[in-house]
Amino acid sequence: YSLSGPASLLLPLHDFLKNYLGMVPGQITCSQGSYPAFEKILMEEKLASLDRVQMVFGDGNDLAQAMAQDKRVRGLEIQGPTMGYLDVLEKTLYGPQGALYILEKVLNGLKMGDEGYGD
Repeated sequence: YSLSGPASLLLPLHDFLKNYLGMVPGQITCSQGSYPAFEKILMEEKLASLDRVQMVFGDGNDLAQAMAQDKRVRGLEIQGPTMGYLDVLEKTLYGPQGALYILEKVLNGLKMGDEGYGD
């Protein structure tokens, strides 16, 4: 997976994706601010190859760029600007509801974009 956003959002999201779902990060980009704990994690993290990234978590621009480069990539907008999707119901990334929302997006994203993977 690839993460892009503020450190305050990336740290818990990275922890959830890696430690609870067992996903391997390919790229982590902090767009706003930084925290010593997060910098330490980035220094110690062994990142996977970017050509194997299947999920992108970032703003609409990051998602659009990644999906234009590889049609198998799926993503989740975690900050603005968006790709234009109109959210009628509030969706959170925090707490139990957020964990279920992220899990749903990851599972469906991997299911829909898995052609060519698993060779």
